[in-house]
Amino acid sequence: MNFNMKISSIVNLTTNVELLKLNKERNIEVVEFNKHSIVFQVPAEFPILRSSILLSGIILIDGTESNFQFTGKITSCEVTEKQTRVACDLLQYDRNLWQSCLTFLKKNQERADRLFIAIKGEKS
Repeated sequence: MNFNMKISSIVNLTTNVELLKLNKERNIEVVEFNKHSIVFQVPAEFPILRSSILLSGIILIDGTESNFQFTGKITSCEVTEKQTRVACDLLQYDRNLWQSCLTFLKKNQERADRLFIAIKGEKS
């Protein structure tokens, strides 16, 4: 069972300027997400603090690939020498697709927790 989410395009909705467009070999991976937000890493010079953005890309859930487009608002950026860690609240998105992601990952986490408990010899 596997999961992967990659962003291939980011557009600033205020200026309608494409901030980032990547190809199949080079995408931005989402490093964290929860019920209504995501965190991803981009090149350090990425100019998007507090922007409203359109994210486009691909989600792979257990062998099934789905294209996505999410509208979001940048809530924070942490800049280092090599990259910027961007947090984004999701505003408009396919709620069914997003719920599928959350459900898939929750089931994987529950399975890992059960395995860990079994290895330790504890009862659940």
